[in-house]
Amino acid sequence: MFELDKPVIETYLGSYLQALSKGKSLGKADFSDGISSFISLMPELALDSPMLHQLLWKNVMKPLVSDSCMQLKFVKFDADIPKKEGEEAEEDDYVFDASDYTYNF
Repeated sequence: MFELDKPVIETYLGSYLQALSKGKSLGKADFSDGISSFISLMPELALDSPMLHQLLWKNVMKPLVSDSCMQLKFVKFDADIPKKEGEEAEEDDYVFDASDYTYNF
């Protein structure tokens, strides 16, 4: 899917993000929060598109950082383990990868 759209993404996504960053509708925190949310989904998405992390860095994160639209220190690269009051958090609450990456005979 991404291989067919890669030239289009490389051509238009950078200028689109620059236009968004110059407008007043999105701030630095919005970009960081959006990328953090997308990164939290990457374990499952990378199974279908293994080069997704490179596309995200090259076409989204690197242009935003170089244009000073966001800072990497505000991007969350790992999910927080939710705390329930009075009891321990269950693994199902914070592990989102439902795939079985090891095949057992």
